Amino acid sequence: MLAILLQNILDGGAGSNLPNESQGTLVLLRCLDRPDAQSVMDWLYDEGPDTLRVFTTNDFSPDGTPPESTGGYNSIHTYGFFGLEQHLRGLRQQQPSAYPESRYPSLVTDPRTPHIVRHPYEITMIGKTYFQFGDGSAPGTSSQLGGRDDQKENSIRLQQDYFQAPLGDRVLDLAAELTGDPVVQEIRDTVEHRQHRNHGPTIHDNGWGLLSLRHGLSWPGPVQPTGTG
Repeated sequence: MLAILLQNILDGGAGSNLPNESQGTLVLLRCLDRPDAQSVMDWLYDEGPDTLRVFTTNDFSPDGTPPESTGGYNSIHTYGFFGLEQHLRGLRQQQPSAYPESRYPSLVTDPRTPHIVRHPYEITMIGKTYFQFGDGSAPGTSSQLGGRDDQKENSIRLQQDYFQAPLGDRVLDLAAELTGDPVVQEIRDTVEHRQHRNHGPTIHDNGWGLLSLRHGLSWPGPVQPTGTG
């Protein structure tokens, strides 16, 4: 029965949001626990809907912002990313010689990985949102923020400043474990203990930088403000 379900995914009969098909495939491979499924792993990495070999690069910007997924409702990409890595490690643990990391590399080796966790807590946009696509709960869309000040198609200007929804506790736990990144761990600890993080100097320390961004002013001198304190 498990093999039939696996074949159904390979035949394109289990279409879902990325990366659910890949995650389901890995779960089935772990349940089957066979050393001879390299053709399935090759499909996952190079042919499947998520092409895991380039999934991190293709689905997340260098600063960690995903074009569609957020930490809230539409969190499938972000949550699924760490779920994929968890099951990849589990499969390698079960069959270390059959599915080596040299052939099927880890997803978290890309340097942008920690930023996937950090960006909802460290990045906001004043009056607009970054490039994105998706349904009505994708970042910055009118259903999430109560409408735009310009209803023209493709407008990214918003009536309110854009803040990302935070990640769930489970994915923070998993991300801290899988990345080993100290900042990710700090974020997880502050959320767990309901504390505020000390970001250090940020744009709010520079009054002119904030004023110029909000009102379209230009810097009067030869050097533009950096936006940091």
